[in-house]
Amino acid sequence: MGFTTQERQERHQERYHKAVREGIYSNPSVMEDEALYPLLYELVISGNIDELEATWPSCRQKVNEFTKAELLTMAAGQGSLPMVRLFLEWDEDQHKPRNDAVKFIVVIQDAIQSANPELMRWILCKAAYWGSVSGRKYRDVVLAIGKSESTDAFDIWQEVITSLLSPNDNLIKELFEKTVLTTINKYPDQDARLHDTWKTLYQKGLLEKNLADLGRALTTVARTTLSIEQATAILACGAPIDYPRTLGGTGHTALHWACKNTSREAARFIKFLLVEGANPFTSFGKPAAEEEGARKIETWLNVTWDDLMEWAFQQRRSKGLPILRDKQRFPRYKLTGKELDAASKHAMQSGRPFLLSLFLGNLL
Repeated sequence: MGFTTQERQERHQERYHKAVREGIYSNPSVMEDEALYPLLYELVISGNIDELEATWPSCRQKVNEFTKAELLTMAAGQGSLPMVRLFLEWDEDQHKPRNDAVKFIVVIQDAIQSANPELMRWILCKAAYWGSVSGRKYRDVVLAIGKSESTDAFDIWQEVITSLLSPNDNLIKELFEKTVLTTINKYPDQDARLHDTWKTLYQKGLLEKNLADLGRALTTVARTTLSIEQATAILACGAPIDYPRTLGGTGHTALHWACKNTSREAARFIKFLLVEGANPFTSFGKPAAEEEGARKIETWLNVTWDDLMEWAFQQRRSKGLPILRDKQRFPRYKLTGKELDAASKHAMQSGRPFLLSLFLGNLL
């Protein structure tokens, strides 16, 4: 709120601020909107919490919902926890603001930008319960943390999310959602911190029921970022490398998705997945080996698809790792007749029948 002259500002303060302090306007109906609203805005801008606490109880019923929402957002931007607590009317049963005019994600974003640790912790605790009701909303919270590039904001958020006794599926799914993975990948430091958050949740046993979410995340990485760092972190949390096949589903695995891509990054990602134990013989529409990225792998790695598979198998054998099929890890994986035929045909045509025996598990 601005004044054209110092004299007008002093008259305003004398007329309204003093009046409020002396209790003249203890009855909201006495104060007109044209005087009340500018006063409230000015008190928020100036951070005058004492006068706000004295004024708000007597006038809150008179203030319309949209103005209340705007005052709350301004308070968050000011980084004032006392003002935010004053203006935010919270429904403890529904875990959301009582005022439907409040754009809570904007309040959260402004609180993060304010860089006030106490306010961030308080609002992010509210956000966790808000997100548990609607995970889609929580996605924007995770994105706001990532885009902030703030170490303090991320550390506070991580502390909040990992200290929940049992984060529900709505929250967990959003940590591995496509938009989150692709956006935070653009912020390397925040990306690494997110991997650490996944690790903490995994170590606490909070991802045991989310194998499908982890598997989808791995296929998302194969389709989008091709980030070996992201894939490594996701696999470390127990993601099934041949999802959806290892969970009894159908569709492209992460390796198959990567084989559709023709780039140096995709080639490196394919090499990484093969060494990690991905099944190169899965087929959906056509075998992964027939996809363009697989057929042109030599362009970037200076090695043919067959030689790459042989090298990957030998790498795993030299480390004592299971090759392709590990019945203990993937008990629900079912080999289709089409896939068995494709594996057999490929092994024979390549002149390397040992590939088929590896695939069937005879050398495990």
